[in-house]
Amino acid sequence: MAFTIVQLPGLTPTHSLLLLLAVTPILYFLYSVLYNLYLSPLAEFPGPKLWACSEFFYNRAVVSGIPHRKFLNFFEQYGPVVRITPTELIFSSAQAHRDVYGGTHAHRQLDGKKDYLAKDERVYNNFGLEEDHMISTLDTNVHARQRRMLATAFSDKSVREQEPMLIDHIDKLIASIEKYSVTECKDIDIKSWIDYTTFDITGYLVFGESFHCLDDAVLHPWVAFMTTSVRAVVLMSVSFKLPGMQTLWPYLLPKRVTAALEEHQALSLNRLEQRLAEGQTTEKADLVGLLLKNGITQDTERLIIAGSETSATLVTGALFFLLTHASAYARLVDEIRTTFSTTDSITALAASDLPYLHAVIHESLRMYPPSTSQFSRRTPRGGVIIDGYEVPGDTYVGVPHYAANRYSGNFRDANRWIPERWIDGSDRFQGDSREAMQPFGGGRHRCLGVK
Repeated sequence: MAFTIVQLPGLTPTHSLLLLLAVTPILYFLYSVLYNLYLSPLAEFPGPKLWACSEFFYNRAVVSGIPHRKFLNFFEQYGPVVRITPTELIFSSAQAHRDVYGGTHAHRQLDGKKDYLAKDERVYNNFGLEEDHMISTLDTNVHARQRRMLATAFSDKSVREQEPMLIDHIDKLIASIEKYSVTECKDIDIKSWIDYTTFDITGYLVFGESFHCLDDAVLHPWVAFMTTSVRAVVLMSVSFKLPGMQTLWPYLLPKRVTAALEEHQALSLNRLEQRLAEGQTTEKADLVGLLLKNGITQDTERLIIAGSETSATLVTGALFFLLTHASAYARLVDEIRTTFSTTDSITALAASDLPYLHAVIHESLRMYPPSTSQFSRRTPRGGVIIDGYEVPGDTYVGVPHYAANRYSGNFRDANRWIPERWIDGSDRFQGDSREAMQPFGGGRHRCLGVK
């Protein structure tokens, strides 16, 4: 059968072809909008209509750094489940968290079969790096194997061995604060000093050597590059959703960025090789020494980011809330000073028995979580039940921490910092859904450091 281009009156065949090429994308766009709004399997789920039409609005929020605030507004407006893109839903409940991230068993699909919810392949990738690591891998076997190996470094015995080092760094932090703020009467940025402390501690934990940020009162260049590279990862995760971008990305990077990446990787390798050269005979009780026995050497950068930036974020948030809530500050100070007669008597084991300290930490995690992301998963083709909702297959789903933690459907006075809500016996907060707050994740991907 032969096909011919119909010539419109007054137009040549070439002009007709050009018109067709110009109109086709417009027609496709209009069809996509109508399909996403009215014909898609997710059309029945509530949410902002513009976000349901295209991923552009979600990606714009991500690049702007405000998706967590948008999600909270959406929960308050639309309820516990919201459609945020043509193919993605977010949930807010404790049951949804269990259903999405799972436990030790697989999820029952709508067709009766069982399967796990896979990681979102658009987000979890190694961004062109050769190494596959526990955080980025989509292979459940790789994740399980590396998790088992890393678990030895987070045992109670291994953590207790690090306590003298932790105390030394905290003492150094306090001495530095006293020096600059009391003796020299200078204003200090407490967030920066907490960053110095957590990165120095994590550097020692991973490599057996501090970054000396506390000594120099500035972030080590290697550390500073790691923190700024996180922003680049966000941009990459958004751009990689575009067709062909993963292939084109290396050619789009400016030469100065490529050179900085190569220098950073060389510094990382050099520091790791120095530590590996010491082998297992060194007296340093760091993670590399523990992991050498299991053959893991490629996760050092991720361990540093995961162990330092998250801790610094939480501690900064907790200090802010304590210093802006005088009664809570006074109660915590009283609990500590009546429990411990000297600073030397304060240990991690003894501090674990302080109920109000625990309440302060929990409430700070709720209000100021180190991560606000929903850590998306993809439903299997058979579809699944999430919090009572039938969710079709190949749908991306997640529970965003910040929005779920501050959603009024989960917590009373959700946007107020009230540590007392975590004290057992508080009638005022009996209706709070405590299990909706899961700052360390759940299931097979739950943070290794949680006890």
